[in-house]
Amino acid sequence: MTLADLVTGPAQTVYVSGAAYLGGQLLAALPIVGGSVTADCRRTKMRDATMTIGATDAMTMEDFYDLLGTPGIMIALERGFVQGDGTMTGFPLGLFVIDELTYNRHPDGSTTLSATLSDLSVVISRASWTDGFQIPSGTALCDALNGILADRLPGVSSGITSVTTPGTLACAAVFTDGSSSDPWANAYALAQAYGLTLFFDASGVAQALPAPSLDPGAAVFVFAQGETAVMTEQARVTSLNNTYSGVIATGEGSGADTPVRGEAWDADASSETYYLGPFGKVPLFYSSSLIATSAQALNTATVMLSLIKGRATHLSWSQVVHPGLKPLDVVLVELSAGRLIPFILDAITIPLTITDVATAVARDISGT
Repeated sequence: MTLADLVTGPAQTVYVSGAAYLGGQLLAALPIVGGSVTADCRRTKMRDATMTIGATDAMTMEDFYDLLGTPGIMIALERGFVQGDGTMTGFPLGLFVIDELTYNRHPDGSTTLSATLSDLSVVISRASWTDGFQIPSGTALCDALNGILADRLPGVSSGITSVTTPGTLACAAVFTDGSSSDPWANAYALAQAYGLTLFFDASGVAQALPAPSLDPGAAVFVFAQGETAVMTEQARVTSLNNTYSGVIATGEGSGADTPVRGEAWDADASSETYYLGPFGKVPLFYSSSLIATSAQALNTATVMLSLIKGRATHLSWSQVVHPGLKPLDVVLVELSAGRLIPFILDAITIPLTITDVATAVARDISGT
């Protein structure tokens, strides 16, 4: 049975699971009874979550409270399907640390245990620089990013390689120490200066990837009308205030004698945001001290333009849960009969309860 069959089938057997780890060792399975996971690529921390857990025959609520209050605990969450033969097809929803744990005892004697969670970017963000950190000019971008992450979170899992994350630092990157320093923000800004999004994926692995193509062939799922329709509610908003026809990127990196600049414009005469058409020249400005050469500035401007050109239509919807969807996925949405439009997922919230629906926000910048 395919994933599409599992998601759109009239009868589903769904499971949600959680597990607590310390130092890579499994401590306990968690009986999840509520909560949700949100992944949003529009913010520097992509994933956060809430969860509510219940007691088991082996562990009381007090036991779970004591266990989960241990510093360094990590929580893995998963949701999936159980097929007729007992085969379980699951999808990780994230690897998290606990921000806050709340144990309530109510007047009727009942108790509840809930927690707010954040992905591993928070661990790196809180590990402020205690000494200045410098990355020499000429360092491969993948080595620079991995160096920051591993220095602040030893043993971090990373999928950042020279293949997925090409590029070389054109100037030295220097990060200062102190209580207000933020190593994750430093690494995120470094990736952004090269047109990449830095994040922890659903398995807790660091990634730095370019924007996906809006090629319909890259779509991972089709939200079609008819028997396989899984949307329960839909709304569209077009924001002309956030529509641009070009990007101007500037930088004053330590390796640059004078400020550098790169411009990229929507030169497609058939595009609604053609910069020589009725819409005109409407630039988005971006500046970073980590941009040191004109070539890098042009590359950054070109990548950013690919994200924003065209009519910026945001589609939000509620849906039957597809636990494998994630930000930056391309999906096809049938807005009217036979009209399939590619959208990039910006955000998705997946419930940790069996009966609730998921919600998603996506953008169409194809101009169609």
